[in-house]
Amino acid sequence: MRNKFCAAVISNNILTDGFRTKFIDQLNKYKKVDMGGRFLNNVGGPVKNKIEFLSSYKFSIAMENSSGDGYLSEKIYHSFISGTIPIYYGDFTLDEYINPKSFILII
Repeated sequence: MRNKFCAAVISNNILTDGFRTKFIDQLNKYKKVDMGGRFLNNVGGPVKNKIEFLSSYKFSIAMENSSGDGYLSEKIYHSFISGTIPIYYGDFTLDEYINPKSFILII
């Protein structure tokens, strides 16, 4: 059972112009986002297993280092593997090859 709201495992904020920080700050105003990476960590240190950590959450933040058509890394797949609903930022054409009802796109 997924009884926790939202989490992310982010290593750095390089190349994002602070977008990750701004988004997470805004979401935290609604409900706390648990941060398990080195960036903005609030769970007592970086988690050892990203998939296991995310698996108890309903949502996970999957943000690429930059946005652009066709730019896709492992981030959204880690969300799917852990069984969370990805809150995704990155490839704006993602809905052409992944069901758009399976994730939340940040634009």
